[in-house]
Amino acid sequence: MELRWYSLNVSRLVGISSSMNDGLPSYSAATNSSQSTNSKNPFQQEEILLREEDLPQRLNKICDVRKLIRSYMVEALDCLKRAQDSLLNMVMEFKYELREKCLHQIPDHDDLKLKLCYLSNRIDQLVQLQDNLAAFISEEKSELAEDMEGKNEDLAQLLNEFNDSLEILFKQQQTLLDRTIIVTNVSKLCIEEGVPFSCDICILGINKIMLKDFRIEMYLSGSKHDILIDSKSTITTEEGKYLTISYRNVQLTNFSSLVLGKQKHLVNERVFIKWKMKDIAVLILDQCVHNTFHATSTSVRLITSIKDLVTAESSLAWDYYLMPRDVEMHESNFPICSDWIKIKNMLNRFFFNRLQIYLTEPNLSYIFKRLTGMEIENPSFTISWQKFSKEKLRDIQQNITFGKWFFTCIHLLMEPEYQLLKLWRNGLMVGFITKTDMDDLLRHYPQGTFAIRFSEQKLGRISICYVNENKSVSRIYPMKCRIERKVTDNPAAEKDNNYVEVYTWIDWILTRGSHKLKYFYPALDSINILKETSSSEKDPPAEGYTDFFD
Repeated sequence: MELRWYSLNVSRLVGISSSMNDGLPSYSAATNSSQSTNSKNPFQQEEILLREEDLPQRLNKICDVRKLIRSYMVEALDCLKRAQDSLLNMVMEFKYELREKCLHQIPDHDDLKLKLCYLSNRIDQLVQLQDNLAAFISEEKSELAEDMEGKNEDLAQLLNEFNDSLEILFKQQQTLLDRTIIVTNVSKLCIEEGVPFSCDICILGINKIMLKDFRIEMYLSGSKHDILIDSKSTITTEEGKYLTISYRNVQLTNFSSLVLGKQKHLVNERVFIKWKMKDIAVLILDQCVHNTFHATSTSVRLITSIKDLVTAESSLAWDYYLMPRDVEMHESNFPICSDWIKIKNMLNRFFFNRLQIYLTEPNLSYIFKRLTGMEIENPSFTISWQKFSKEKLRDIQQNITFGKWFFTCIHLLMEPEYQLLKLWRNGLMVGFITKTDMDDLLRHYPQGTFAIRFSEQKLGRISICYVNENKSVSRIYPMKCRIERKVTDNPAAEKDNNYVEVYTWIDWILTRGSHKLKYFYPALDSINILKETSSSEKDPPAEGYTDFFD
């Protein structure tokens, strides 16, 4: 991140570079000049005696100086406005980056502190420039008002412009302080009743805040009103650059009131954690202003058990990825629908952040077809949040939404017991493909060829499709990823009375299933490649191995 600071004539006004001097006079120097030079410059004319009878001539000169002062002032305001817009764009990009880290619980504390310090330094510089310009305008305004006493309409107009400029600076600085409140760390976005969570809020521009009058409260916001969660917080500073308010081990204990009457539909309803800084004293252009600032809201989901996690995650992914980069996270800003190209990018980014691998184009084409029912992928096709997270999939009997199905597939790949991720990364798992398409592809392969895909009908299950002895395609669905049994005839059991031998579905394929499943589709790699995935070679249990399948 890099911010360009504009400095031409403005640099002299705000004190950035006092060494720069091209001979242009300041307002006071021009109006009180006692030196005479022969120049075409209207500010370097012959000596004018400051006598009452010379007032008209002097006024004419001041009117010319007014143009210079206005030019300085307009340029200064414009430069500072561009600098502030650039800085606020950085802040919004940083907030967007934090959204992603928060969604995926990515720890990056050193990088976070570095960027926060950078932004805080830039804000301090910008605020100092604004203060310096305000001081310059105030000084020139006082001199002008004292000297002219309203005897000239043009100068009266200049006085009004001074006042307007100060008002502009005041509003700019107020906006800057209001938008540099950053939620940096939320321990979880799926909040379960009685399970503690933590969060941090950073406030930049700390030099403008009078801490003795500082108070912050955290609220849970719903569709009707705000509910105070906890007003206890710990305030710390980071090298005097920014302020951190930390909440630790906050617990929600009464869901019935927190969901505002929606007791039967806790999951997938938008709920927000937001912060209010009440009666905060802020110095803006040397004026002490008491105000209430509303910090950035954070979208969360309330869950009743771990089973609700995938449903909540699908809705959170929509919120955190499809919210525009240049707006604050707030109830009124969430998109109710989006183009497929944006949703496609969102799913791909979420998939990569969790698994460190991207979806393929065939995968994404299949996902579009599953979500919309359309055969041909259309980048501009509009999909609603309701269809993504609320409506039941049309091709399934169970009441399962697309979001719940897709994010369950991600959890299957992440589950260590299934050992699927290594197969996926090595190209040994097809994953996203319809049953019909998979059957059509396998029919052209020799007996024993098999492929692994996500089941469309059985949530949270994989389907193993294979070419049987009749050259047709059969399928089996692993019900369990492993079987545990306590053994006594293993050497390890002599050291540990509670030793349990684990027999996985991959062990079953390598032993009992090897006569049916021989080659991986499409490269016809031998099934022996699974030995690298399996922890060790085991003999199958005498009975019970059929529990792996329907």
